[in-house]
Amino acid sequence: MEEGKNKGTKANVLGKVSGLKVTAKKRALHVSFKGVKRATKYEVAYSTNKKFKTKKRVTTKGTKVILKKLKPKKAYYVKVRAFIVSGGKKNYGTYGKTVAKRV
Repeated sequence: MEEGKNKGTKANVLGKVSGLKVTAKKRALHVSFKGVKRATKYEVAYSTNKKFKTKKRVTTKGTKVILKKLKPKKAYYVKVRAFIVSGGKKNYGTYGKTVAKRV
């Protein structure tokens, strides 16, 4: 198989992120989750829209992140996915479950 043409093979498949926990603090959400084997980074997506029509994303190397400067008395939806950076390209896993939390 040629280099870079193995997209969709088991070598590139990442599992779903599990164990997502979201706690609300003063205008912030503390997000933690379990790591995925072989993942180099994680993308945390959050939105006030349940279908994530307008979402913001934060990238982290660890399994914890704090989302700051959020609007008070609003419900936020949070989901996480893992990805690998190889050869300058990002190979994403699928998103785990979505958690809703009011700030």
